[in-house]
Amino acid sequence: MQQGRVICREWLCPRIYTVIQRKLDELSRACGQYGIPVIADGAASFGSFAMGRHSGKGATISCVSFNGNKVVTTGGGGAFLTDNEGLAERARKLAMHAREKGVCYQHQTIGYSSLLSNLGGAFGLAQLSDLVRRIDARRSIFHRYVEAMSSLPGIRWQQEAALARSNRWLTVVSLDEGWENIDIIGICKTLRRGGIEVRPIWRPLHQQAMFSGAPRSRVNNAERISARGLCLPSGSQLLPKDQAIVIDALMDSLSSGL
Repeated sequence: MQQGRVICREWLCPRIYTVIQRKLDELSRACGQYGIPVIADGAASFGSFAMGRHSGKGATISCVSFNGNKVVTTGGGGAFLTDNEGLAERARKLAMHAREKGVCYQHQTIGYSSLLSNLGGAFGLAQLSDLVRRIDARRSIFHRYVEAMSSLPGIRWQQEAALARSNRWLTVVSLDEGWENIDIIGICKTLRRGGIEVRPIWRPLHQQAMFSGAPRSRVNNAERISARGLCLPSGSQLLPKDQAIVIDALMDSLSSGL
């Protein structure tokens, strides 16, 4: 590995997301023949595009998250997206305790209390008109990290797939060749003491205590990414001058581990 070289390739196949989007219509047609709905988990992809379409467009149902760290947030919860009015109506009913129409509180089936609060909904709707700016800001944040850390060897970033445009809701750096002994937790603790929130990447499910005895296949990539990945501050309101402080602290911490 040459000093200063940055590996910038997809952790998975560079074309995998575009292929999935291209095949989504075909998959939906095939499933439709057998009455199987296609559900797209787009938790973090709100505002992302593949082949000119919104992420998840074409599935029977798509779900997105409005958690606190997402591009659009209501503080928690998410949204159920569908072009099927029957499914939309059923979802509304189930989310409102499955209450039947009428004056009385009558229920013929089990429902849930799954609605966003009125305040949360209003908060989320107010941000939708600002979605483009928020995504542009996060994309700029990603590119500033890549440029500023280009002098460090053996680091990788998630590459944008062909014919896709990511919302870059979270910038994650993977420390690979030459970083085998890096103390990710130690780096996080050091930066947090300085008021900078940096987190390790989520641990794979088989490393969680409740699933430790569950059968699994080889998951070397997931273990490697989890062991050497850092989630960096990526909020849409992160100003360049504040990001520069984050970058300086992060570079100092990483340089001491080389």
